[in-house]
Amino acid sequence: MMEKNKTIKLLVGLWIVATLLMPVISAQVPPPENDVIVGVTPESRTGKPGDTLTYDVNLTNNGNVDDIIVVDSITGVPPGWTVDLKDAGVPQTLPYRTPLLVSKTNYLLTLDVHIPVNATTGATMTINIHSLGNVSVTDTDSFACLVNNAPILSLGAVNPATGNLSTTFTYSVNYTDADNDPPGFIKVIIDGTSYPMNHRAGQDGDHTNGEIYEYTITGAVLGVGSHTFQFNASDGIDYATGDTGVHSGPTVTNRIPVLSSGAVNPVTGNLSTTFTYSVIYTDADNHAPSSITVTIDGTPYAMNHRAGQDGDHTNGEIYEYTITGAVLGVGSHTFQFNASDGIDYAAGDIAVHPGPIILETNLPNVELISADLTITGVSVFSLNLSEINETYKPNGVISQSAYMINSTGAGQFTLRFTNITNANFITGYKIDPTTVPPNQWIELDATTTTDTVTFTMSVGNLIVVFGAIPDLTVSPPDISFYPASPTEGDSVSITAIIHNIGGADANNFTVSFFDGTSLIGNDTISGNANSTSSASTSWTSVAGNHIIRVVADSGDVIVESDETNNGANKTITVKERAVYRPGGGGGGGAPRDSDGDGYSDINEMLAGTDPNDPCDPNPECAACLATRPPTPTPSPIPTPAPTPKPEAAPAPTPSPTPTPVATPAPTPPGKIPSFEAIFAILGLLAVAYLLKKKR
Repeated sequence: MMEKNKTIKLLVGLWIVATLLMPVISAQVPPPENDVIVGVTPESRTGKPGDTLTYDVNLTNNGNVDDIIVVDSITGVPPGWTVDLKDAGVPQTLPYRTPLLVSKTNYLLTLDVHIPVNATTGATMTINIHSLGNVSVTDTDSFACLVNNAPILSLGAVNPATGNLSTTFTYSVNYTDADNDPPGFIKVIIDGTSYPMNHRAGQDGDHTNGEIYEYTITGAVLGVGSHTFQFNASDGIDYATGDTGVHSGPTVTNRIPVLSSGAVNPVTGNLSTTFTYSVIYTDADNHAPSSITVTIDGTPYAMNHRAGQDGDHTNGEIYEYTITGAVLGVGSHTFQFNASDGIDYAAGDIAVHPGPIILETNLPNVELISADLTITGVSVFSLNLSEINETYKPNGVISQSAYMINSTGAGQFTLRFTNITNANFITGYKIDPTTVPPNQWIELDATTTTDTVTFTMSVGNLIVVFGAIPDLTVSPPDISFYPASPTEGDSVSITAIIHNIGGADANNFTVSFFDGTSLIGNDTISGNANSTSSASTSWTSVAGNHIIRVVADSGDVIVESDETNNGANKTITVKERAVYRPGGGGGGGAPRDSDGDGYSDINEMLAGTDPNDPCDPNPECAACLATRPPTPTPSPIPTPAPTPKPEAAPAPTPSPTPTPVATPAPTPPGKIPSFEAIFAILGLLAVAYLLKKKR
């Protein structure tokens, strides 16, 4: 037991001794170790030829003993390039030693890399160091020196160099970058304002051989006048060189508006007429007018855009102004147009025009419908007929109205009179005081309708008279006969309708009726203007065809506008009347007249009339009148007439040795004697012979 306790105590003691010795053993100094580190910042820098790039070089003693770091060399420097290692800004030569550096401290140097001006590419360089305490301990760090070629701008221009407000101008420049860097920005500066440019489409994108950038703008944005521009660009590192100066251009001009087709309509009128002034305004830049006026007799009036147009001033828009003759006043006027697009005054139709001419008159029915531009005034006033000189008035003319017409200036003018009754029958005359002898009546070349008279006159002071002349006329349809188909010996009433187609009455003229050239009779009548009247006469008809001629104003006492239309012819056919000639021998008598109208049955059959109708062919014969119904008043009971005694037949004309003729005995009723039958047959043969002879 005692031994066991001793062992335990020994073990405990050994553990205590071990525990106390462990810190001593762990606190022993490690062996010396050299360690150096070099770091260059930034890892890469970019410059352009001729630039100096500066880097920071950080040297660190990372060993456990003090040490000196030696910068041995900088490798990778291209020919022509130079580097300067600096300590506190003082250049150092290589190899370079730092001061003694305590373990775990660093030392800062700078390194300047000079890029030659002819450098086109960059370089990667390496800085090499070692520990002076242990030359085998080394370190290196590499850094990049990039050379940036600044972009170059060339061929800067604006196209076109001149234009107007509607012109599109394109600014363009060629951007070239040897590093094939696209522009970080590229812009054109116009009149001091920058505008970003766009890469023109369709190029290959290789900036080493140049790419075109452009910007478009209109003359309307630029404004009228001369402008300047310049280009500026950068590849994100350097600003572009080359074409970066200020250029002049473009010059923007305004296209002057043009006025055309200026007019007033109508060119003549009176105080109640409405006159419209109009002009076409055309602006190639499609600028609406800032002002457009018509100046009438020196006073300007603003014009209005006519409604219903498309508003495109490049193809012309109409502007107009209306005013009444009452505002303008009588006489001749002038007008001219003026306009502006806000920049320039209009060219074109800006001259002074004459017109309109406003008629001075006290008549509501007269119009000045046209006049030469050299006419300066026209007036028309009515006159009393008693005021006109009728010394040389043509025969038969009846004056209806008279007017005093005064005009000034030179040229001709046209007047129209309206609401004239029977105007188409009117003849106009001017009484010219300049004729020899003076005041001759000269017929006007007038155009008439049913109610208007229009004529043209030259400038002067004249009296105009509207007069009318009768014009009698008759035509074949105006001639009629009664009865229409007479038989010789009938009394025929001939009637003629006489037309007076003139504008004046014809009084107490003779209408003559002729059978061929033989006068039948005359009738004296009168005819009002533009009306008809009738004339008639009686004629005892003679068998055969007759040309009946009617002549109005056969005595030629009426002065007419046309003396050639006063006569007309019409043919009438008169039938022969049958003549009874008694026969001889054993009997005979008058031909049968079944209807008692005085025409034998045989003659009526030959003439084509009805032998059983007492009213055919003469409705006025006693037999026909007897067939008409009695008047409504009661008629007295007729007293039977005594039966007439039979009369002896007329004796034939005695011959030198007359032979007594026996009186034929009355024919018994219902029986025709043989002599009468023979007579009828002989009559038929005689008629047939006569007809054959006529043919």
